[in-house]
Amino acid sequence: TVLSESNSQNQELGITSVDFMTTPQYMLKNDDGRCGDGNQQPLFCKCGWEIAWCEGNDEQSRRFTYIPLLPKNITTLAFWYNDLKTVDDRNFFVNVTQIKELDLSYNNITWVSAGVFDLMPNLTWLGLTFNPLSDLTALRNVLATPSLVYVVASYCHFPSFGEHFLDDVDVSNVQTIELSTNAMFGEFYLSPLCRLKKLKSLSLTHN
Repeated sequence: TVLSESNSQNQELGITSVDFMTTPQYMLKNDDGRCGDGNQQPLFCKCGWEIAWCEGNDEQSRRFTYIPLLPKNITTLAFWYNDLKTVDDRNFFVNVTQIKELDLSYNNITWVSAGVFDLMPNLTWLGLTFNPLSDLTALRNVLATPSLVYVVASYCHFPSFGEHFLDDVDVSNVQTIELSTNAMFGEFYLSPLCRLKKLKSLSLTHN
């Protein structure tokens, strides 16, 4: 998905690379890659093949306040370092309804609402790494998103699952969950995961 390209390609596009172990590999074109609707200048997204990076600039306190209109061939979006605090408005994604893979890592997200990804019916991969989520209800809302297959949510401060964590989740297609390096201490219930009928892989390392 988003994101393990060669260093030389990333340097040409001014992109910081991150390598998630559950992330498929892509390659980039060797061009300047600017894309988006241009309404947030001097910020620009970078596009290569089917991937777009819309990355804020902490040093200059410049951040994307919305997702720009991107080319229709874009199926993977990395929306990093934009100090996004909540994911609670489905219209936030109105410009990228075709997206299959979305990486919201490196923001400041504390909440994800139920149904917030409904405008992206093809979304199968979601990255939330390095966000201070901590509330298991937000994780429950993510896992209940019908289209999702892969969820990567390391370094999110999630606590241990309670016995009734997923009681109201009736439909989930999630197969892989990456939850390493959270805050899952003490008593831990795995029985709620039985409600995820298609789950094949779960990582809880470094908790």
